[in-house]
Amino acid sequence: MNDVSQLQYMLERASAYGYKSAGFILDRGYFDENDRYFHIYYSDYRKASERSKLQQRIEQHRHVLESAIASKTAVKIDNKYSEFFDLIYWHQGKADQKLQFINEKTEAIS
Repeated sequence: MNDVSQLQYMLERASAYGYKSAGFILDRGYFDENDRYFHIYYSDYRKASERSKLQQRIEQHRHVLESAIASKTAVKIDNKYSEFFDLIYWHQGKADQKLQFINEKTEAIS
């Protein structure tokens, strides 16, 4: 990467994949009087492992939400589930609020 905007873009993408922190191995690399470069470590294995963990988390969330729908009782769902799902309620905000549908946020998951 040779400028801050590329770094910011990469950090935004990492955040979209659910990364809470990012580490970089900075190396002076090579440079001339005008340009400087550094290297970023990337691991396919780590990416696959983290993607698998994310998929498991999403499936666990889906199971909890589908159980709440099936129960047909008044519920208040924790906001952590809205990261990957749109939650559609019957009588939202009222005492008899029930989770009616869930819609996967594909843009947050892809």
